[in-house]
Amino acid sequence: MLDNLIEKSVLILREAKDKLNNLAVLWSGGKDSTVMLALCREAFFNRVPFPVIHIDNGIDFPETYAFRDELAKKWGLKVLTAKSIIQKEVHSVTSEQAQWRLKNWKMMIANYRRRG
Repeated sequence: MLDNLIEKSVLILREAKDKLNNLAVLWSGGKDSTVMLALCREAFFNRVPFPVIHIDNGIDFPETYAFRDELAKKWGLKVLTAKSIIQKEVHSVTSEQAQWRLKNWKMMIANYRRRG
């Protein structure tokens, strides 16, 4: 059953890469997004042929950043990092925070496109 799910995931990833011009994958450094990266590597013969975006919220454990850096180097990932501001007293995203995040995403994507 797991092999079947992996096979379907690989096919979906290959189709997405074939049909989308600006494909990227989000990576938090957590288990779920790391599995997603592993699936990308499975689909594209041990490489990830598109950017990996990490949103740095500034409050992760130092081990998370070390893991990100180590795995990025080991797997040859092109990691784009965007900064996000987390206010500890705020538990939900305000309209202003959402606009700020969107602005930073657009700037990061524009910078990536310019660099190629």
